[in-house]
Amino acid sequence: MQARLDAVRKAFQSRPMIAAMKAAVAHAIDDPQWCELLAPLQAIDKTTTESLLAELDALPFAITSYPSREQ
Repeated sequence: MQARLDAVRKAFQSRPMIAAMKAAVAHAIDDPQWCELLAPLQAIDKTTTESLLAELDALPFAITSYPSREQ
């Protein structure tokens, strides 16, 4: 279990972490607005996002639920 958690953390940590986490949520809930960040942070590019998602899918990793904006 700990090894899987370490692998997930490594996937996020090997990229700009906040941007990577927001990209994963944006993908999971199909809401591209989640990729928006305030300065000085910058969103990760499409290639980086795709490699992150591929790495997370291989672990496997999934965000199975996330509260909507209305909740």
